[in-house]
Amino acid sequence: MIQSRTIFQTLHHPIRRGNEWGLSLFQKKRLLKDFTVLIVSLMVCSLFYVWSRIQTLEKGYRLGELRKTHDELKEIYHSLSLEAATLKSPQRLETIGRERFGLVPPRESQLIFLSETTGLGGDPKR
Repeated sequence: MIQSRTIFQTLHHPIRRGNEWGLSLFQKKRLLKDFTVLIVSLMVCSLFYVWSRIQTLEKGYRLGELRKTHDELKEIYHSLSLEAATLKSPQRLETIGRERFGLVPPRESQLIFLSETTGLGGDPKR
């Protein structure tokens, strides 16, 4: 029976017998070694690329978490600063002194003025 082949089959699928490429055993081993090194190198590069992308994503998520924590801490700091300022307020301290401890403003005779030059007590009129 006669097989009909198209031109495409003839050009792209030639029949080869024996040593298909005309290579010696040494050349075939060398080619296999080079091909193996190439494939292993590509795999290593691919694994490094995937690892670096995963690291980038993890660092991005961690950065987002740290920014969120930073914002929360800034808010807490602001509220605590406001509370500290309120607690240190002279009006508040005066009210607590009067109500809790029964303190009153000093009388004129209880005032002692300090001299600016010596730092010792004395009469401000001198």
